[in-house]
Amino acid sequence: MYEQVKRSYCILLLFLLSISCSINSNWSAFSANGLPDKDEVYNDMLFQNDEVGYIGGRRFDWLEVVNNEKINFKEIAVLYKTENQGKNWKQIPLPYSGSVDKITVFGDTLILEINTYNDTTMLVQSNNQGKDWINLLILTKYGRIRDTQFNNSKDGRLLTTDSTHGYLIQYHNTKFDTIQTFIGNDVFAILQNQVISFRRDTATAAYSGYILTDVKTGYRKEIPFDISYYISFSYYSKHADHLYFAANHNQIGTILKVTNAGYEVIDLGQYAQCIPDKVFAFGNTIMAICASQDNIGPIGVIHTFLISSDGGKTWMKEDLPSPMCVTTPAIFKDQFFIAGSCPNNYFQIRK
Repeated sequence: MYEQVKRSYCILLLFLLSISCSINSNWSAFSANGLPDKDEVYNDMLFQNDEVGYIGGRRFDWLEVVNNEKINFKEIAVLYKTENQGKNWKQIPLPYSGSVDKITVFGDTLILEINTYNDTTMLVQSNNQGKDWINLLILTKYGRIRDTQFNNSKDGRLLTTDSTHGYLIQYHNTKFDTIQTFIGNDVFAILQNQVISFRRDTATAAYSGYILTDVKTGYRKEIPFDISYYISFSYYSKHADHLYFAANHNQIGTILKVTNAGYEVIDLGQYAQCIPDKVFAFGNTIMAICASQDNIGPIGVIHTFLISSDGGKTWMKEDLPSPMCVTTPAIFKDQFFIAGSCPNNYFQIRK
């Protein structure tokens, strides 16, 4: 039964790919070599330039099979590299269990955030493209890395949390120093020399504003939203001194542009009925992947790609080659957009 459903899904996917590719000349879809088509999940993708990129996540190693059913597995962290925009991938072996959640690259230096099944978060580094690895930081007891800001491979900041507090940590020449502690674990991101915390509306799950905390002085400034917004934190964009978040209010899609000075609400115009869940920005170019509220496919929600080249004043809609499954997206500047689709070894790219 499973194989029959899988075959039907693949046929449907290829049909959609063939239709969508003829609609938008900007987009193309392809099968990537070197990635398995099952038992792996990818969480982050990063490109150094318009050719070289990395994708990371986890593989399920099945340990026990009973009556042809896989019931027990182990998570193995996986990392791959491409040198031709995702057409071919080569695995970089990792000696870690768990899952690669974030990738940072400086030349031949790789810095990975790895989360394991036993509530342990690790920050690991290789200075020779994955031949050797060292552990930089290990967090246990609900410890998590919320954000990182590296200037180079030896200098940066980390924002971490445990069950009750947040911590701003300075990283310099392989040494870590906690430079600020926050009451509560709602701190979210580092924005230049300030830390951003979002404040929930007590009556709903929406957010009513955010708090800026100065890294050097500890001074706190609260900036309330005009109305409360539901915010998607899974794929947000940090560019220059701005943060871009996919948001909605009363099922009206919007994008919040958050800065140290205040915030801006970027409307989606005629596409406001599309709820964005992933947003990317570079310069005046803003891209969003949205879920249409009234467009449901046979096996899931159909996604729409929106792009603006004037900072969100006007928007264009484009059909995705694989609109029902958009995973692990990434951009390189404003030159191209690439995203995984289903099954795992299929990709779609916009140039």
